[in-house]
Formats: sequence, C-alpha cells, structure tokens
Amino acid sequence: MRIIAIDLGAARTGIAMSDLSGSLASPYTVIADPDMDKVFEKVVALMAEEKVTEAAVGYPRHVNGDEGDSAVQAAAFAERLAARTGIPVKLWDERFSTVIAHQYYNDSGKKGALKRRKTIDSAAAAVILQSYLDFRHNTQENQ
Repeated sequence: MRIIAIDLGAARTGIAMSDLSGSLASPYTVIADPDMDKVFEKVVALMAEEKVTEAAVGYPRHVNGDEGDSAVQAAAFAERLAARTGIPVKLWDERFSTVIAHQYYNDSGKKGALKRRKTIDSAAAAVILQSYLDFRHNTQENQ
C-alpha cells in the first residue's frame, strides 16, 4: 500500500510518499506551480504512477482551530481528488508541520536557505504524512 500526503501552497505544493508497508513517510517532490488545476492534474498523474491507495491532504487550520480560506481550498481539493481517483482522501491537520520540518533541518545540520526553500514543502508533507501513518497504526492496533 502506498499513501501520499499533499501540502498545498500558494506557490509550491509539497508531496510526501509512504514506503510500501504504509509505515514510513519520506519527502517525495515539490510541485512549483501556483495554478491549482495544474497541481491537481500532476498529483492525479503521480498517484496513478505510484499506485497510491490512500491520500492525506494537509488541512491548514489557524492555531486556535478556526478554518480560513486555505482550509476551504484544501477541503475542495481533497473532495475533488477523491471523486477523480476513487480512493480515500483524508484531511489531516497540518498545523506546525513546516515549523517541525525546519526543526528537523536545523537538528540535522542542513544548511543553505536556497536548498531548504526548494525542499521544505516536501519535508512538511512528510511530517503531515508521518503523523497520519502513526495515527492509522495506533488506531489499527487498538481495534
């Protein structure tokens, strides 16, 4: 089973992918395009190519839990993706995912603002995906 996470952004969309067992998330790629229709088509193609069986779309709530315009856009993207692909697509809380990804970079000694800018979105998607995978694993164990 392969699971994808999508961290939508105004200019760049981060993509993370699980291993085949659905246990470990890794940064996969960044789609650098502000056109959400083009991003959508690239994601659909990628999902077909990688034989994705499930997806998690980052759901950007405000710190206090309120939903803004970005959350509405993410929900619409997820609904459209589920309708197009026929696979389960979950909205997953993405609060602090970019902050956590930056912390991972800092802890690992990864330097260079330009390199970081090009990869931070896929790293944030990996944070989202790992959180989702851990939840799935823990939920399945407790059933």
